[in-house]
Amino acid sequence: MQEEVNQKTVALSIRTTKLTGKVLAAALGKVARALKKHHRKALTPQGRQSVKKLMNHYGGKSAMPYVGAPKDFDRIAKEFHV
Repeated sequence: MQEEVNQKTVALSIRTTKLTGKVLAAALGKVARALKKHHRKALTPQGRQSVKKLMNHYGGKSAMPYVGAPKDFDRIAKEFHV
């Protein structure tokens, strides 16, 4: 019984060590993306905020250039994260 357990343990350890470079790179990339996402989410404040704080998230803006039809406002607003 003990010998069978040892064989299965050895077989499992051999299977897990056969990671290729591509699999390892993909796993590390996924971990890096998850860490980056968590960090970015932690930096974004939650709850009610003043307009001044909201504008400072993307670099303070005191004015925004607006020339054109009112329908262009949405495009410009997205550009300035308003």
